[in-house]
Amino acid sequence: PSERDRRTRIYLHLGVVRNVVSVKLNAKDLGVVWTAPWRVEITDALLIPIRRGKVIRSMQAIFPDKNNPLSRDKDFLSGGQKSGCYFKIGDLPDKSDRDAVLVICEGYATGATIHEATGFPVFVAFDASNVVEVTARVRDVYGLARIIVAADNDAWTTQPVENPGVHFARIAA
Repeated sequence: PSERDRRTRIYLHLGVVRNVVSVKLNAKDLGVVWTAPWRVEITDALLIPIRRGKVIRSMQAIFPDKNNPLSRDKDFLSGGQKSGCYFKIGDLPDKSDRDAVLVICEGYATGATIHEATGFPVFVAFDASNVVEVTARVRDVYGLARIIVAADNDAWTTQPVENPGVHFARIAA
């Protein structure tokens, strides 16, 4: 690879591995690592940590397209926790700030766009039904803040309920 290619590679650092590790991300075999540096290349995926508080409970991988072994453009870490977890974009206000505005939405791209357009801190819930639990958790901590629930308009989706984005946003609000 050229010098430019080496500079633009992205790696997942595995910490210290005692013996050997076989790494798969979203069913894609990333190889076997048995010596330092304990890392694998993940250049083609954007990894979003899914947290509850300060603890990472899972990851979402977003790929540039569906040309991968899963034939999907995004996927979650198998066995990871998503319910009640989120990804935060932006700096959070003081918990006693009565003028604070916080936004809760479904997806990362939506959250990044909302933050870029408004400057408001955003909590990404990753799916419509999780918006309800994330909103409850945020409200428990930032009860004085104004909380905006930004719904996806899934007008043509009828399962598990009609228009799940709006349905669950209304419950959360």
